[in-house]
Amino acid sequence: MNMSPDEYGLLCDRILTETMQYITTDKMRRHIIDKSYIKFQDPIYVSAVTSCSPITIAYTPVGSGKSALIRDRVEGLMKSNIPAPNIAVLSMNIAKVKQTKLEMPGVNCMTFSDFTHAIFTANRQGYELSDENSIINTLRLCNQTPFRQTLLDRLSIANPQDRAGLLTVFVNNHLDEVEAELAAIHKIDYTLESMVCQNRMYQFENNPFHLDEILINGVHNMPLHTLCCVLEYASMYGCNLYLTGMPDETIYEFNMAYGKAMNILSGYTNKLDISIVRLTPTRMNQDIQNTLIQKDGAPIRTAFVTTANVNMKHIASTGDMITQLFAPGPGYIDSKLANHEQILVLARSKAEIAEIRPIITDYYGAKYPGLNIADLTAIQSPASLWGTVLSKYHATITTTHPYGINKIELYRQLWILLCYEIETGASKHMKQLYTKSRDDLAKIANSEWTQEDWENKPVITRIQEVIDAESRQIQTYNQYIRDNVTLDLSSANIIFSTIHSATDIRCDNTVVYLKNFSNNVDENLYRIALSRANKSEYLIFVNSDNFDVPVQQYLKHHLTNAPVI
Repeated sequence: MNMSPDEYGLLCDRILTETMQYITTDKMRRHIIDKSYIKFQDPIYVSAVTSCSPITIAYTPVGSGKSALIRDRVEGLMKSNIPAPNIAVLSMNIAKVKQTKLEMPGVNCMTFSDFTHAIFTANRQGYELSDENSIINTLRLCNQTPFRQTLLDRLSIANPQDRAGLLTVFVNNHLDEVEAELAAIHKIDYTLESMVCQNRMYQFENNPFHLDEILINGVHNMPLHTLCCVLEYASMYGCNLYLTGMPDETIYEFNMAYGKAMNILSGYTNKLDISIVRLTPTRMNQDIQNTLIQKDGAPIRTAFVTTANVNMKHIASTGDMITQLFAPGPGYIDSKLANHEQILVLARSKAEIAEIRPIITDYYGAKYPGLNIADLTAIQSPASLWGTVLSKYHATITTTHPYGINKIELYRQLWILLCYEIETGASKHMKQLYTKSRDDLAKIANSEWTQEDWENKPVITRIQEVIDAESRQIQTYNQYIRDNVTLDLSSANIIFSTIHSATDIRCDNTVVYLKNFSNNVDENLYRIALSRANKSEYLIFVNSDNFDVPVQQYLKHHLTNAPVI
């Protein structure tokens, strides 16, 4: 079954509407916040910061200062004698969470997934946090039943929108059976956790937090079941709920069905005590604001686009980027660094960041000693990549050895796979993890498994044990990165990030690196990339053969038709 965006939108409407029937604001907090400390004295902004409604929806388009709004709100709460541990700020990605922790010490700063994970583990102990592939592979080891096969079918759907929608419906309708399956294998993932929490919130006995207010940094990025979970938690425990975001900012269509949630919530203002405040863009250069408001069929107002603030450059290859774009002489990056302005360098993938990062850092690192670099791609969780790698073990080895495999041959096959990953891995951290996992395999094969284990266990069970051992190693590594890698974005001169990880990040200037390999245009992804700058944008296009396909076609309708140099 394939779901159209409209069908998924209707599904989101139905689930949110059902959730809202159980929400009450009668016992939720009504904070009174002193406004004397707020520096930005725009009346609408001040009203957004100081709202005393139990549920506040702040419509924050790009450039309106969403992060500043949340910082001022948190400061106001603490000045109103609400302890920092009683405040939670939820964001989409780890990088934003780390930055928020630096700016708001003591506040519960966490990702959406961390929030539901804490609730789930407080009430359902003994589960191992795993990736989807590990859960799927483990369920396949069990004796297949019609229900188990249906669950596997939902978990295995390739299209994210279809998987999110159909899995949500399935879990909602078969919650007891799904929990029984997960309890049998002692595994769970972030998505299933939030779905269970959404349905069990009023039955859970343990509350891991004692919150007076939850602030959502970008509700448009929240998966539907996570939003429902937060709504029910706030209603159940009587804490204030503060939502920021805009319906049209969402990156992925399957997250919130184009951000309909805020529109749905705003429809309950007559039934619930909900306050709505609409901010306007104030932080962006006027040129960037005007380029972002263009729509298909609308006239392109080139008078508003200047090469000083929106630059578009085209190069044939990455290798001579510095020579072609930035040197010799004071170029774009030099001028920004000289004025102590931040530069955010964006690309669609970590591989593309890996291409341009050394080119820029080597040149400007030597030119400006003490240059502070922040690389968000180094702290992203590798679990999803590892899920793909680990699933290959099943596919490869069980296909080539359908009747079983002895210890020596199994070990040799796994060694070959891991060596390949070590040699081809682009990330230094990934290579270290691959090497460590290879060493773990050697330890397991040589000492922990007896000959009797090897002879008695089916081959697929042995492979699953290897996968589980590596999955635990991955989770340990991920947690270490989350807890120990310091990342102060406020003091960085140059920040490198994928577009996905930059969702909640704003900067003075952006360099957007666009390599054209396909005809697929992710309109919202480009919109996010090109709305991160406050002052200026510098767009770099690589590969002349595909230059007009697809990015230029998109830009000429939505951004600018300024000549490409």
